[in-house]
Amino acid sequence: MIDKGRLGWKLLRALGWRALGWYGVYRLGLWTGHYSRLKPPQTPPSARLRPLWQLPEVERLRAAGGDEAYRALMAEAEDILAGRVRLYGGEPVPLTLTPPLPLRHWTAYEGGRHLPPEMDVKDLWEPARMGWAFVLGRAYRWSGDERFAEAFWRFLEDFDRANPPYLGVNWLSGQEVALRLLALLFAQAVLASSAHSTPERLSRLTAMPPASHPRWRMLALSSTTTISVRRWDCTPPVWRWRACRRRSAGASRAGGNSTAPCRGKLLPTAPTASTRSTTTV
Repeated sequence: MIDKGRLGWKLLRALGWRALGWYGVYRLGLWTGHYSRLKPPQTPPSARLRPLWQLPEVERLRAAGGDEAYRALMAEAEDILAGRVRLYGGEPVPLTLTPPLPLRHWTAYEGGRHLPPEMDVKDLWEPARMGWAFVLGRAYRWSGDERFAEAFWRFLEDFDRANPPYLGVNWLSGQEVALRLLALLFAQAVLASSAHSTPERLSRLTAMPPASHPRWRMLALSSTTTISVRRWDCTPPVWRWRACRRRSAGASRAGGNSTAPCRGKLLPTAPTASTRSTTTV
């Protein structure tokens, strides 16, 4: 039988008062149904993403990569064009962006509820992380082939239709939301010059609400080392996460949290940081 007092003391030592406090706020929001009543934030139609960096010249990419890397990249990109993706680095499998589950609010899936016992949710999350966007973006930048840009937008719109904001299992994890954000920001920067990247499509990226997701903002569980993130005004002042989950979970959430506002340079509608974002891993 678990000694709850001893377990509570261990959690306090591992996470600290602040992290446990914000986790308590998160659990209270679930218990009261507050999060299920939240609506995705509205973004002005005129909002646009702003690039953060200058892309390398194509000639430099070709010189650095070489013919073998080019052929491998193009082969993987062609697989994605055909609707196949290499999940977990394995053999190509069909790219499925529509989960075989009802579109319940993400809170309904908290704690594994409404998930079939034989289902591994990571198999649903992996294609929704949009690792394929990096492949298509690199292939487009390297080759200039418009098919890769067109495929990105087509798959993104398929995902958008099947996974409306805050609905479905792909909105359950703050880590997954952060990874998806990083992929979208990369694709926007690389594919901005494509004829398929219309103003309407580019503005659609700003309408995705990952930065306001309660699990991302409040869930105080993360890596095997300390991660400190000084925030934007809408999030808890400091997140201090300690030994509770894999290093990757905390690093990805911290990366998304630090990248999204970027002091107003990238997402102009995100709150600007009151202090410089810092991450220590």
